[in-house]
Amino acid sequence: MGRGGDAWATIAGPAQRRRRLSGGGGPSRDKLLAALAARGVSVLSYIPDASLLIVGRPEDVEEVVKETGAEMEEYGPEHCIAPEWDQVLGTAGASAAAGTSASNTSAANLQRQRRRLSHSADTGAAAPAGSGPLLARMAVFDPRVVPGGAGLEAARRRMRRQLGEGEVQEDAPLPPLYEVSVDLLPGLQRAALAAAEKEWPEALAKGANAAAKGRGRSIGECLPLVVAPASEGAGDGTCSDCWLRVYVCEQHLASAVSWLASQPVVKWVAPALRITRRNAAESILLQTGDLTLAQYSDPVGPASEEASRRPYRAAGLDGSGEVVGIGDTGIDLDSCYFADPRVNATSYRTLFTGYPPRYRPTDHRKIAQYYVVPGAVLGDDPVAEQSGGHGTHTSGSLAGAVLSGFDPYGPYNTDVATGGAPRARLSMVDINIPPSIYSRYSYMAPPQPVDTGYLSLHKAVGAAIVSDSWGSDQNLYDDMARAYDRFLWNNPDMISFIAAGNNGTDALTPGGSIGTPATAKNVVAVGNGLALPEAARLGYTVLVVRGFQLGAQREEWRVVMYPLENPFKPSLSAYLSGSGQVRLVLAKPADACSPLVNEPGALSGAVVLVRRGTCTFVSKAEAAFAAGGRAVVFMNNVQLMMLGPPEASRQYPNPVSVISQGLGDWFVGNISAGLSLTVASELVGLGVGSVHPSSSYGPMADGRIKPDIVAPGTDVVSAGANGAITANTCVSRQATLTGTSMATPQAAGHAALIRQYLRTGYYPTGSRDSPDSAPFAPSGMLIKALIIAGAQAMTSALSLGVTLGRGPDGFQGWGRLSLSGALPLPGWTDPRVSLQLADRGELAETGQEVSMTGISATGTGPVKVVLTWYDYPADVNAATQLVNDLDLTVTVAPQGGGLPYMLLGNNAEGAAFPGPDRTNVVERVVLSAPPAGAAITIAAAAAYAALPQAAFAQAALPQAAFTQAAITETTISQPAAAHATYS
Repeated sequence: MGRGGDAWATIAGPAQRRRRLSGGGGPSRDKLLAALAARGVSVLSYIPDASLLIVGRPEDVEEVVKETGAEMEEYGPEHCIAPEWDQVLGTAGASAAAGTSASNTSAANLQRQRRRLSHSADTGAAAPAGSGPLLARMAVFDPRVVPGGAGLEAARRRMRRQLGEGEVQEDAPLPPLYEVSVDLLPGLQRAALAAAEKEWPEALAKGANAAAKGRGRSIGECLPLVVAPASEGAGDGTCSDCWLRVYVCEQHLASAVSWLASQPVVKWVAPALRITRRNAAESILLQTGDLTLAQYSDPVGPASEEASRRPYRAAGLDGSGEVVGIGDTGIDLDSCYFADPRVNATSYRTLFTGYPPRYRPTDHRKIAQYYVVPGAVLGDDPVAEQSGGHGTHTSGSLAGAVLSGFDPYGPYNTDVATGGAPRARLSMVDINIPPSIYSRYSYMAPPQPVDTGYLSLHKAVGAAIVSDSWGSDQNLYDDMARAYDRFLWNNPDMISFIAAGNNGTDALTPGGSIGTPATAKNVVAVGNGLALPEAARLGYTVLVVRGFQLGAQREEWRVVMYPLENPFKPSLSAYLSGSGQVRLVLAKPADACSPLVNEPGALSGAVVLVRRGTCTFVSKAEAAFAAGGRAVVFMNNVQLMMLGPPEASRQYPNPVSVISQGLGDWFVGNISAGLSLTVASELVGLGVGSVHPSSSYGPMADGRIKPDIVAPGTDVVSAGANGAITANTCVSRQATLTGTSMATPQAAGHAALIRQYLRTGYYPTGSRDSPDSAPFAPSGMLIKALIIAGAQAMTSALSLGVTLGRGPDGFQGWGRLSLSGALPLPGWTDPRVSLQLADRGELAETGQEVSMTGISATGTGPVKVVLTWYDYPADVNAATQLVNDLDLTVTVAPQGGGLPYMLLGNNAEGAAFPGPDRTNVVERVVLSAPPAGAAITIAAAAAYAALPQAAFAQAALPQAAFTQAAITETTISQPAAAHATYS
């Protein structure tokens, strides 16, 4: 195996083996766990349903099987390979790379099931081996970021000089090394990781040379690199979260994945993904739930109207006392939206200490922490750092405010760029790595693992809310999503908001287009809505595709299409403007790589659908145009959307573009079923109920609702970055940006107002002066529940042109965030609105239940009930991510002996076949009009509590043997005196 050295061999020898145990219909959970513990067998994770991933000596595991009757399977190398590698290795490549044959075991079937959910095998369009979509999205070795990277880079250059083949400039770029993430079994000695750093590169090189069978020159400057975490570990010299980063050249990826997966201490091998970055009118909409034309035209308005525009801010809810964490491209500290008059901007560099450098002032009006990761540069220079001012803009949306004078705690101006929580302070972790010879573009590098390396930085300075407007465009539940779930499970007082992504136009992609880590269960994934009133009568020009039965004029369906277009040719919508409905015809053959055999004249004047693959874009387009085609729309042949537009023919001026594989397959399926398609350029109306077409959508492959909510993120005006930190006088520059990156800080900033509301005694009536005032520190789960309880339904998803109603669904989640829908406020909300909360419920075992009684309906309005909980992180090999399942039930007993009825969480009133939700960590019930006097009982029950905390090897978790949960019950037009008791 290439494992030399005593330190590594002692830890990684064959004594400990990975196994998968399934209780099935055999032993009880507790009996199985007791048997495992008695023999020192460690439980690594839980895989639904009723399976454990364990590690232990073979003889010990065999004894457990004999004693309990559990089913056991070997957890082989093929189960350690992430399905994303299929895009490099081929659909069947993962098993082949691991040196195993396809297995019929349930563990192998589980892996294949997850692979089907995340790859194009469902459609029969195999990803080409060695294809570029994944490689273009992978992180590469950058010595500025990697610990000890400068020395490793110098060694690579020495190796190139020693090869001495031809004239090579000393500073010429080396071939890129792609990053592979390797998760190891917990509890390894740190000495073992150090040994792996020294010994594994040689073993990986031998494997690469063996795979090449002696062809070509020495591995040379492509010598693999292995890097262990800098210092994480327990006091006994072990690591609780053990991992390595391995860097190899493209041609050696297959052999490296194979060798790594075969090591007994390796749990998971996955590609490390490159991470990219993803307000006055907005605050009106998020606080009031509406936006008038007058408010849109003049979002600041006179001071006399502040209470009707931003009622919660006018009531004193401005983020005071709150710290919000954010990881982004940094902050332009020259900006007046963050400047503290007591600090000269030119002196900031002298205030940073340590490595990595950090600044933790106790009295700065805006900065609670500024941390600069290795490779990042202090500040937010839009040009030099290629940041686009992203971090300054998102920070401004969170908490930006320009002072009216020189008192850092004095009045501030309300302008179009003032943030959602103007008195909050920020914990900024600057994770932007500027472009260099190692990376053509800037990218984000949050400290890893994100739970202990990144999120813990915010927690250390008192942040309870974190806003992250970055991620990958890969739609999967990976190590980073798991790390967010693990952090929130460990830290239930906190809440995390993550941008859902801007891939909404990748329509009909299986499993949705939301990118990790917004795919995590416990976070709030935020979609992008519009702050635009219908009365403005503004619209988008879109391409509307319609399906008709052949020979009939009856329209069967219509969808909106947003192709990725070549910018050097006319846009398709402009080209078709004024042409009415134009035929949309499939080329025959579909790839147009051999002579077209469509009926004579069939393509004349039509927009031609052509499948990507086999031959060049140019040759395909020229064949379609030669046959009379008016424009060409390519259909992608892999699930990952192209990063750039298709190449266009110089011979023809006609438009060329590309759509997602999912949408293309759907069009082809309808044509095959006998429908005729047309496409037209049309204007569609916009409003506050519109979800932006670029907003990524769900649901996830396992059926989970994502995004969770929507907030306005279109044409958001916020603080603008002005360049390097040089000025003695602040600059009030503003910028306008669009995306889920902009929506996320809007949501997080207003979550700070919710937390302040609860923390400072506005609960339950909305007044701190009320005798019922009950201040308390809420959990992050409760804040999430309040956001979902108050969410307002959206009306349309522009990415497909579909009509929406009450959520949840994969476009809006639970709806648009609205404080007015959740928080009573005297003088603003209906005085009959009441709010009742229960936080941090404890459910230890399956079947346990907690209930709220004593609630009577008035018959004058709806009742909303929401249950949320933070769930234990799922295993990366699991096809479904839910571990602990809770059920919400609401029972209504009419006054006078009427027949009681019950609603289950996430079921509509009057559902014909209601059933319990077995997928989500949020459940909501909406009673539209319960009869007056009806007794309402709210119950939360543990439908399935998977495992007690003590069963897991990796961490001590505060939840111990129970799942924490929060319930919010928002009663519209209910008496304020309504109360709740536990039974």
